[in-house]
Amino acid sequence: MIAKFAFTFIIFFDKNYWFRQCRMCNTKERKMPIPVPTKTEDQVVIHYTQLWFSETSWSADRFASELLVPLLWDLGLDEAVQAATAVEYENWKRAKGVQVGRVIRGTQKFPLAWKWAWIACLPEKYRQPCRQELLAIAGVMDIPLPSVSGTSSVANLSRLTLEFSQVLNASAPAQDGKYDEHDSKELTGVYIDELVDLAEAAVCELQAVTTGTG
Repeated sequence: MIAKFAFTFIIFFDKNYWFRQCRMCNTKERKMPIPVPTKTEDQVVIHYTQLWFSETSWSADRFASELLVPLLWDLGLDEAVQAATAVEYENWKRAKGVQVGRVIRGTQKFPLAWKWAWIACLPEKYRQPCRQELLAIAGVMDIPLPSVSGTSSVANLSRLTLEFSQVLNASAPAQDGKYDEHDSKELTGVYIDELVDLAEAAVCELQAVTTGTG
């Protein structure tokens, strides 16, 4: 059972596997390139950050001063700073706050070293879809690594139900009982995305069951 799960986990984790399999179903000879992402990673992170600000009372200044900048300091993810006094630390913190604002406005490049610290500061409502988009750009699913068997795990049937309902809502290409060149490429793309999301949710649930029951 463990070996079967390990194989299933590897196959489902590789999102590009599904693109390859979809292409193989259509032709055994023609080779098509993996779709090129239309967004960069920094654009994805900034999008969800700004979405959070627009839907709440949070602002760039508050985000920088209360969350991101202190975390960068704690993790040592910024250039080394010798802040011997509280005043020096506050000056550094203020300068970083200005830099964060410029990054959000797009007038300064997003520092790569900040990426996961920045994402960790986002509320779960925005962090989860942000992670999923970033991992999709890399061609993998957002599936946690397996933990030790026998450890209690959380069932998430509601996610499976939601993902399945979204597959049904996007299933226009399948409604006539066949897939062919007459199907809308846009609708088919949405349908494939929802199917992959369902597969991801199913593997996460399979992992939870295996972990929890041993």
